Amino acid sequence: MKNVHVLQENIYITSNEEIKDGDWFLTDDKRVEKCAPDWRAREWHKKIILTTDPSLAPDVQKIDDEFLQWFVINPSCEYVGVDKNWNYPLDKRWQYKIIIPKEEPKQETLEDAIERIKEEYPVWLDENAFELGAKWQQEQSYSVDEVEDLIYKICGTVARLQGITLNGNHINTAYNQHKTK
Repeated sequence: MKNVHVLQENIYITSNEEIKDGDWFLTDDKRVEKCAPDWRAREWHKKIILTTDPSLAPDVQKIDDEFLQWFVINPSCEYVGVDKNWNYPLDKRWQYKIIIPKEEPKQETLEDAIERIKEEYPVWLDENAFELGAKWQQEQSYSVDEVEDLIYKICGTVARLQGITLNGNHINTAYNQHKTK
């Protein structure tokens, strides 16, 4: 189950739990809605159990800073584990705790991505078309070495055009600050 959603600059962690009156949920087109008494649950609706969206307070538990700090370093995270504990007698409701992975997420291979997408969208995709498209896209991507070389060439060209000298250490520092893992 994909349960980390970033929408409108907020993070929503969802669950397959039953959606009841007063619960907040995500629709299939990623709208945030509140369950009303006459509403009927659909299998594609996901209950929001944790969020950074202050407009859902106090109904939905806030995501803690520890996870947010980890998420900034690992923005490609789509899944998290969550522990659920009954918080009795304090507020007599469920408390959720995000389980932060101990190791960095592994880079998904092309083959793994193809299998994952085939499972998520079995009816919508022609297997061969997707595989050919993914391979084509991979071939269009630059390697890390090619990106670094391109950055240095662009910086050098701009410096020459401006009549200035750039410090290579500053370029390295800026590159390392902005590159993704």
